[in-house]
This record gives sequence, C-alpha cells and structure tokens, in this order.
Amino acid sequence: MEDFELLEKIGERLVDEHLSIKEENFRLREIINNEHVVPFVIDKKGFFILPNKYALKAMGIQARKLKTKNAYEFFEKNPKAIENIRKALRGESVVDVLKLDGKYWKVSYQPTYDEHNQIIGITGLSIDVTDIIENAAKIKKENP
Repeated sequence: MEDFELLEKIGERLVDEHLSIKEENFRLREIINNEHVVPFVIDKKGFFILPNKYALKAMGIQARKLKTKNAYEFFEKNPKAIENIRKALRGESVVDVLKLDGKYWKVSYQPTYDEHNQIIGITGLSIDVTDIIENAAKIKKENP
C-alpha cells in the first residue's frame, strides 16, 4: 500500500509540474507574440533567425523578406541600425532608439557566444516606444 501511495504522489507531482510548464510556455508565447515587443536573433553573417510574424507585422515587415535579405540589406536605409549590428558582432552590447516606418523602437543588441567564446551572432529585443516618444514631444511642445 505504501508503494501505491508513493507512486500516486509522484504522479500528482508530475502532473503539477507539467501544468506549470504549460502555463509558463503560454506566458512566454504571449510575450513573444506581442506586437509591441520583438525578440530577434541575427547570425554572424547578418541573417535573421526566428522571425516573429506578429511583431514583424507591427513593424511593417514581411517574414519572407527577412529570409531573402540579411540585416545589412534590410536596413540599408538605416545606417544607425547597421552600425549597432556591427558593434554587437564585435562584442559590444548596444541599446539604442531607432525610427522604422514611422515608429520608434528601443532596441537592445547582445552578442551571443559559443562554447569557445567566439561570437556566433546577436540576440536582441525591440520594444515599441512610439507612444512614449510622441507624448514626451507633445509635453515639451506644450511646456517650452
């Protein structure tokens, strides 16, 4: 009887842990699929990995365009973005605000390293800060 009770407790714990993992995965998907927060990964050759269709839509970007162009081609009209990518690929962490298609994005670029401490790409996060920038400009205009 004791063995059965032990197995029952183990089973209950496994179910609880499984439900907890499912809940955490749901929360993570909600964050990732938020069109105001755009996680991204760029490999060392400048190609985007793991594009997020919801976030790309908010930025006015089509996922298929990211698969055929690298970041340098994609941001050819935004030299600030290209410079930030180059800095991150040289090992520098960068945080900047960029304007893309009429929206302002606070973008964080972090170099990603392999097990030999070689840079293999960039992990980043873009956050839509358009409302903050526009509201600050409005307040500044109203209160010179």
